[in-house]
Amino acid sequence: MAKVGLIAGIGVLPVEFMRAAHVLGHEVVVIGVVPDIDPALKAEADAFYDIGVAKLGKIFKTLKKEEVQELTMLGKVTKEILFKGLT
Repeated sequence: MAKVGLIAGIGVLPVEFMRAAHVLGHEVVVIGVVPDIDPALKAEADAFYDIGVAKLGKIFKTLKKEEVQELTMLGKVTKEILFKGLT
């Protein structure tokens, strides 16, 4: 099965997706882009990385290093997090 990447924000949807992908036999690499993600993502992911949402280069390098073949982004990322440090 393909290795799946999950860029995860806040909420239960990222966890539900990860668990469903595991049931289907996929290995799931999770990139947590916000500080308040569900702890189950860290505990149950095949690989977990905590990388800020603004660090796109680092996110894509990590996904390439992990040889992720498919990618999705799920969960809430608030505008406060997106624009933090820009004002």
